[in-house]
Amino acid sequence: MALFCLFTTEGLALQGREEVRGTERVPFEGWLLRDAVSGSYWVVKGYEHPSDRLIVVPYRASATGGPAVPEYLPCIGRTALTVRRDLVEAIDPVRALRSASLPGEVHELLDRLGPQWAGLTGSYAINAQGPTSDVDLLVYSERASDLYSALKDLRADGLIGECNQEIRYLKEKDSFTRSEFLLLHPLKLLDSCYKGVPYTLRILRDAEERPCSSRFTSLGFVTLRGSLKGLEPYMTPARYVLSSSGVGEVYLVSWRTRYQELPDGVYLVRGLLQRDENMGSLYLVPDLGGYVRPVTIWSR
Repeated sequence: MALFCLFTTEGLALQGREEVRGTERVPFEGWLLRDAVSGSYWVVKGYEHPSDRLIVVPYRASATGGPAVPEYLPCIGRTALTVRRDLVEAIDPVRALRSASLPGEVHELLDRLGPQWAGLTGSYAINAQGPTSDVDLLVYSERASDLYSALKDLRADGLIGECNQEIRYLKEKDSFTRSEFLLLHPLKLLDSCYKGVPYTLRILRDAEERPCSSRFTSLGFVTLRGSLKGLEPYMTPARYVLSSSGVGEVYLVSWRTRYQELPDGVYLVRGLLQRDENMGSLYLVPDLGGYVRPVTIWSR
């Protein structure tokens, strides 16, 4: 069962039963984990995990050691870092959202969006924010397209717009040239500012964990040039169809915010090519040492 929140002008009220394993809520994509021994923080990646471990990536540069170990996992078709569940503490996003001292604009934004579930992650969730930190939010709705439409309406009303452009570019300069960043970033609604307050929003595909049951085979890294069309570019993970002369049509999938909301056009993409053994489809993942570079944008 997923977790659900009702938003009112009086604040947030958790409704329904909260999913638990024993006495702990079950982490999924975007949750922070803390290793009490090393003090390192990790970010849970994805919705499918082994029963006794969680797939993670380091949070900032703090996770330099600690309990994470590399492990090959058939459900993602590659080696990834995992941590034993009993060695880390999960930072519950709902509790973090309730207890953090956030700008009032953040609660107003959530009220206007009205997701079924919302939580806080990132620096504000562990009280490590700085003067230029984004507020990192996780949201879920069974009608995710309505959340994104609400963001479009807020931009049309002049409530969402760019700010801290130079700070944001510094975070993405390893992926984009400045000209590419300036081409793409003004279109962003998930990584923007509401009434001048910077936020990063991840619209989740699920608000619960699933068994590690998918089966992928990695076929190696490829570089493709082709036309890109968004399927659900605003969700986590974002999904597109890339049509190229090299391998035909493949699904481009990315968990990184910088590769969300890409407009239709021609792109040069490097990533890990994988085959879904259950469905037979091909997937291209640029997140692991790859890139997505715009060549021609068809629409803005």
